[in-house]
Amino acid sequence: MSQTILELANIHKTFQNGTPNENHVLRGLDLTVHKGDYISIIGGNGSGKSTLLNATAGVFRLDKGHIILNHEDITNHTEEQRATVISRVFQDPMMGTAPRMTVAENLAIALNRGNKRGFKRTLNEKNYNRFEKILADVGLNLEDKLTSEVGSLSGGQRQVIALLMATIKKPDILLLDEHIAALDPKATEQVMRLTEERIKENDITSLMVTHNMNHAIEYGNRLIMMDQGRVVIDISGEEKENLTVPELVELFNRESGKELIDNEMLFG
Repeated sequence: MSQTILELANIHKTFQNGTPNENHVLRGLDLTVHKGDYISIIGGNGSGKSTLLNATAGVFRLDKGHIILNHEDITNHTEEQRATVISRVFQDPMMGTAPRMTVAENLAIALNRGNKRGFKRTLNEKNYNRFEKILADVGLNLEDKLTSEVGSLSGGQRQVIALLMATIKKPDILLLDEHIAALDPKATEQVMRLTEERIKENDITSLMVTHNMNHAIEYGNRLIMMDQGRVVIDISGEEKENLTVPELVELFNRESGKELIDNEMLFG
């Protein structure tokens, strides 16, 4: 039986509570994540996908519910406390990195995650050579950019660095929040290839939010689809491998009781 690593139980979150703009985004969401899961998360705009990741990362306090990680209740842990074991790559390539610092310095900060000593101790010759090898293995000539400021890189290159930073020290959970949405097609392909390689090579439990149904079906061992703050579809194994986009749309229509009309998700 698969080991449970993360459990979200009866999660509720409302924004702008008590105002005319009140928005009950997560509505009793339940999700059990097993160790080694690579879960693609899909759903229409406003379904709660990114809010689910924010809840897991500790960006805000929950209205109700519990989050259990490695059998420990982390519901009241801060985002900073969770950052030692939960890594994240954002949609915006400008986030998650220090733009005025070099590629090597950014990787050193990531490798030093959870340590009290300053990252400069990590920026030694041994680790510098390690960074160079990691970047060379990516195959984008980034090993020549170790002394370049991250802010000088292209969006695709910067997202590669963000992904390497998130995985250079294996996290318990990796959160990917539409991390290819701002990239051009070539960069998208490169980052998705690297994402799969890093997750598989390091056996990292991962949650990946995407708008692209084809990506949701192609990547990962499990697919969940959200609607109105809940998980309405949860597919894995052979059922997921054999799934097609039309079948997924039909399944959503049947399970949610309404027709899927999010064109961005259908054709993204």
